[in-house]
Amino acid sequence: MTRSLSFHNRRVLVIGAGVIGSETAKMFLDLGSQVAVWDKDSNRLHLDHLASNVFPFEVDITDYQSTKTCFVETTKVLGGLDILVNCAGIAKSQSLAEITPHDWSQVMAVNLNAAFFVSQLAVPILKTAGGGSIINIGSISGLRGELNFAHYSASKFALIGLTQSMAKEFGKDQIRVNCVCPGALDSPMNDLVLKRKQRLEYVSRETAIEQLLAATPLGRFCTPTDIANAVCFLSSELASFITGEVLAVTGGLN
Repeated sequence: MTRSLSFHNRRVLVIGAGVIGSETAKMFLDLGSQVAVWDKDSNRLHLDHLASNVFPFEVDITDYQSTKTCFVETTKVLGGLDILVNCAGIAKSQSLAEITPHDWSQVMAVNLNAAFFVSQLAVPILKTAGGGSIINIGSISGLRGELNFAHYSASKFALIGLTQSMAKEFGKDQIRVNCVCPGALDSPMNDLVLKRKQRLEYVSRETAIEQLLAATPLGRFCTPTDIANAVCFLSSELASFITGEVLAVTGGLN
């Protein structure tokens, strides 16, 4: 049987309209999907340039009741749901002593709790559709501990555990759950990594970039398109027997 990357009439919800979310939404649209995108920042939801069949929703994903209300409205607009991509995330570079209860709770609320609760809402809809795909966006920081990123690393490690647990629980319902872990991504979040390196190693920004690229065998930063490619592959029929897996898109950085 011929399989493809076509997503004609697939109904997709992308959580987070940052560089990864926007590029992922665009790729799904290009492949024939209807796409809803959530973000707390209305300035990041001006997605009209992508296509007419993209539906932006302004919502605070750390507020459960708002999330639940928006989810009902989203699935009504889309007419159901086939694919969920959890890619909202925040990071803070802080030593262990600097992390306050608020810092810890905020990182966990965005990076882990929101993915859990939106997935919990999505599962019954995906079951009704006869199955579907959930993709969580993790990080290389969820594959190894990172200096001064204790809360961020912890949230991304936990996201991988959530991914694997859900894959086992809902495989019988033909719901596949996988995680994509970017490496050093060309994005504003990567600035935190570079600034941390500058601060701790007393090097210039240029040197920090050179050293990070030198540690990456493919010699470049990861791009949002690299991640969107991985998300679309794992959501497609080409990956119909893949679930509970972690795909590291790092260019060999480890």
